[in-house]
Amino acid sequence: DPTQSFRSRNWFSTPWLTGNLKFNWEINRNSRLQVQAFGMKATRSSVGFLKAINIADTINKTTGSYDNRIVDIDRYDNFGTEISYINNFRLGNQKHSFTAGTRYFKSITNRDKNGKGSTGITSDFSVSGKFSQRLTFETDNISAYIEQIIRLNRNLVLIPGLYRDWE
Repeated sequence: DPTQSFRSRNWFSTPWLTGNLKFNWEINRNSRLQVQAFGMKATRSSVGFLKAINIADTINKTTGSYDNRIVDIDRYDNFGTEISYINNFRLGNQKHSFTAGTRYFKSITNRDKNGKGSTGITSDFSVSGKFSQRLTFETDNISAYIEQIIRLNRNLVLIPGLYRDWE
């Protein structure tokens, strides 16, 4: 029955801390500059009995306790900055807009997998010994764009643009 779970010793935790600082400068009635910085520091932890679903999580008769659970922990550190400029202008009866900007983003994920967890039943993410797998994923990205918003009429808008990405 896919609506039931017999894995009462499986736990999951996802504390996240995110932040965003934004600065808007209205240069004049038609132009503005926006600068923002953003980031996230987060963890995703899981502990559980991860054997096939047809293997019951029961007391081991030899040891008198449950088998050890598996612990996986991911740590995420992401941050970035973005600068954008927009200029609105009129051409004929229509308002048009030009926008340009650049963005920098950095992400680091540290993943610890297959740690030997406790034999208990609580949300205990401690590990005996070392994780059998330790991975690091890192991304650095810089991008820039320009767009011209052309309003042909009330219902039709054309937005040509250029985008460049560097990793």
